[in-house]
Amino acid sequence: MKEKIHDLLVCLKLSLLIFVIPASIGILVGILSSRAHNGSILINILTWIFNIGTWMASLGLLSCAVAFIKTDFMRELNYQEQWRKHFYKFNLMMVIFFICMFIYVYLIILDYVKYVIMMV
Repeated sequence: MKEKIHDLLVCLKLSLLIFVIPASIGILVGILSSRAHNGSILINILTWIFNIGTWMASLGLLSCAVAFIKTDFMRELNYQEQWRKHFYKFNLMMVIFFICMFIYVYLIILDYVKYVIMMV
């Protein structure tokens, strides 16, 4: 059980690092599109971060679904010893699955923040 909790915490850290990618792209696109349309910059940025993050996490979950169906992708990695230094119990698809699920949690929080801002 301790190894699984360790693996989940590593996935949480990785998901925070990976979430920087859609956040950066969303900030850039949100600023550019709000300047072109004279809309609210903050709402536009939050919307673009949400949209890009949703697409990214959905593609990750799609790859996990294909791997779960086609069991050839669930085999041991070529560099299994190096993998076990970071993850004790999880394989690659489980790591991708949990990272995508954590990103969805961040996106739900982001969408709620956007909702609260729009209601004020």
